[in-house]
Amino acid sequence: MTDSKVRLFPRTDWKEIPTAWVAKADVAGFKKKEITVEIEGGKHGKVLHVRGQKNNSGWEPDTLNHRERTLTTNFSRKYYLTKPVDVSGVTAKMEDGILTITLPYQVANGDIWRIPISD
Repeated sequence: MTDSKVRLFPRTDWKEIPTAWVAKADVAGFKKKEITVEIEGGKHGKVLHVRGQKNNSGWEPDTLNHRERTLTTNFSRKYYLTKPVDVSGVTAKMEDGILTITLPYQVANGDIWRIPISD
């Protein structure tokens, strides 16, 4: 049996909107259960950590395999958050191979946030 590891760095779009950061990562081929989204607290602020791990075995049912190849595909990306984030309001959603993470800013005393009105 041969083991191989492939490290990916998914294409990511990162933007700031008036009320939040929004990150979109291309994670096509990964299932929701293979991805972890965490916010870590550190001495220099919070860090968004997105990881994925997938094991692709060469095994196919009802076939005679003389040699099996296991391929592990994984990625890990960290984003340093320079503004306070309301951790309780963070959302993550997967749709059509795109992981969208929305991180709303935390409103501090004295801050004024304009709330957009949707149609």
